Amino acid sequence: MPRRLPLLALSLLGLAACHSSPDSTTAEPPAAPVPAKAVTPVPGPPAKTESVFDLPTLRTAYIIRPEGVAAYDAPAVGSTRLGPLAYGQRVEVIGYIEAADAPGGRWAILKERTERTRTEKGQEITTWGWEKLYVPARDLGELTSLRLRGSDLAQDADVAFADTAAHQPLAAYLTLDLLPAKAWPVVDLPAVVKQPGAVRHEGNGRLELRIAQAPGYVTLRDKNPPEDETASEAYQYLGEIDALDAYLVGVTYYENWGFRLIDRRTGQQREELTALPQLAPDGRHVLCVGGNPYEEASVVELYRVEGTALRHVLTAHFPHWLPADEPTTVRWLGPQQAVIRAGHPSTYSADSSQVKPEQYQVLQLTIR
Repeated sequence: MPRRLPLLALSLLGLAACHSSPDSTTAEPPAAPVPAKAVTPVPGPPAKTESVFDLPTLRTAYIIRPEGVAAYDAPAVGSTRLGPLAYGQRVEVIGYIEAADAPGGRWAILKERTERTRTEKGQEITTWGWEKLYVPARDLGELTSLRLRGSDLAQDADVAFADTAAHQPLAAYLTLDLLPAKAWPVVDLPAVVKQPGAVRHEGNGRLELRIAQAPGYVTLRDKNPPEDETASEAYQYLGEIDALDAYLVGVTYYENWGFRLIDRRTGQQREELTALPQLAPDGRHVLCVGGNPYEEASVVELYRVEGTALRHVLTAHFPHWLPADEPTTVRWLGPQQAVIRAGHPSTYSADSSQVKPEQYQVLQLTIR
């Protein structure tokens, strides 16, 4: 709300008239004029214009047309096309219009933050604002209508290879396929196990883990610098992975988290992983699968095990699916096949009461 300026009251000084005696022969000089004082005007009420953002939402819906849908700035197919709105995108419906020329006979009115670009004096200007958009009502549905498609799983993946000289496609390293829900294995064999006696002290901002070399323990202290809260770190013992001869410590940052390996012999801090590490049954690979809520993309890290060390192979971001929000979303079917319970990215930000267990699907990741 704009800040109101105080009204400056004008204090009018009473001017006493100087009267001379009627028989006086000498006239008094006229009084000097009082300079006018500047007055700061009080702003009046704003113009009554409709704010699209403040219009009430009738319902939340999702784009269910597989190829996405075009949005229009008026309820007519011949109007300006904006968008398109992607499959699975969450939208807010503020009304409907019955129209014979609408695809399916009905328009849904959305409120959407929209980008507009224009050219002025040879310069391209881009603005954003809330507008009413119109889409065919038949192309909207509920969250339960969204399903993953096999063709989308690896589409638009952003891959970073540890070997920067690698020019092979992602499929040369791993592939993703959809499996029936019954393929999810009942038995889970966790690689991370808590061992009694591993922790010497935990609490009051300090974690001490026992190690083989002198002095017999390593200390990790929480960081909470008062001058920069974004540099904070807090540590938690999660367990250990015998095959890697390492402790696994959870690290909580200001707006993120990670999983750090600590050498059980030396106490040296080793690799930091983006998600809980999953060790293959033959001990040759480690897979980490997590979700990035800010980018709405899944993150997959693949490592090869060499002795007790990890060698990073690749990190890939997949924008069309996210792992289910569980402590463990990866289970192994064999030495090179793992399954992941996942769903459409819209399920990640939806109200948890709207997400049903059967909405999650099973992906098979095969290491080549």
